[in-house]
Amino acid sequence: MQQNTEQKTAAVPLYEAIATALRTAIAQRVLKAGDLINESMVAQAFNVSRTPVKAALKALVDQNVVYKHSGRGVIVGPLSATQKVTRLSSFEQAALEPFGDALRSPDSWIQVYNDVEREVCNHAIFGPVRIVETELAKSFDVSRTVAHEVLMRLEGVGLVEKDPAGRWSIVPMTAERVRQLYEIRRYLEPPALRKSVEHIPQEVLNHMWERLETISKRYPNVSEAELDDLEKDLHFRCLSYCQNDELIKLLGHTQALLINNKHMLGGYLKLPSMDPFLEEHRLIMQALMQRQPDAAAQALDDHLSRSITKTLERLQVVASEPAKNLPSYMTAIRDNA
Repeated sequence: MQQNTEQKTAAVPLYEAIATALRTAIAQRVLKAGDLINESMVAQAFNVSRTPVKAALKALVDQNVVYKHSGRGVIVGPLSATQKVTRLSSFEQAALEPFGDALRSPDSWIQVYNDVEREVCNHAIFGPVRIVETELAKSFDVSRTVAHEVLMRLEGVGLVEKDPAGRWSIVPMTAERVRQLYEIRRYLEPPALRKSVEHIPQEVLNHMWERLETISKRYPNVSEAELDDLEKDLHFRCLSYCQNDELIKLLGHTQALLINNKHMLGGYLKLPSMDPFLEEHRLIMQALMQRQPDAAAQALDDHLSRSITKTLERLQVVASEPAKNLPSYMTAIRDNA
């Protein structure tokens, strides 16, 4: 059974699929802050061997999603000084099992989402585009349920939308939308960071600082995923400590900016030989390390303000390039459509 699972996920390293499944369980609050999990528990729930589980947990530790426990296993974050460690009951462990279905199912949304996300971002700049759910399912040889799940997740981060007739389309990434999304982020992110400063564990900040320094030394010889991790450290993981779930939900749709920037730099555009965003991140992280909430919030606001111009310049460059061919599940929207 385990061998069959690993064969079916050959397109994606098994440990990555396990890590993604655990992130989903955390996002859906099946696993909550303070929950203690370990290799044998996850291996049993997902019906896999312990070796890829060990690698998955290490990856999640490196990403500050979970944290090493003084005993055996890891603790789900975010952590706080008063956070209690909770051992899962047998019922709660059983609740993890459905998340392992993604590892065994060849039509899992996990195996489709990244490709569709990239295509959506590739075409968000070139005018309105319709996504046909049935054709999406057919293109990836997956069920309609999986295609719908992918589109729902893209909607959650502001990349696609559904009209009253139930038709899906890409939300165009226009210059005006870029300005509006950055305006929202400047209203919300600096206050959220100010609230987060006292709650971010020092160990978490140390991990983030080490990652920033390591990537800065190797830049521009870095991957799209590494730069994306830096962005998530600052604009997602740090802000998650603000202790205001409603504020985090409001920021959800602004993720479209981060995702589009990731694919513009990783796809259409080469990384510049020097990018000031690394130094801007360093200034913010220094303020966080020194527990200076006002300085951190101001540095973040300055960073977002400068990012508007850079993003608009990238958008203009990409828009001047020939549009890539639409995949079979996308169609251009005509004026009378």
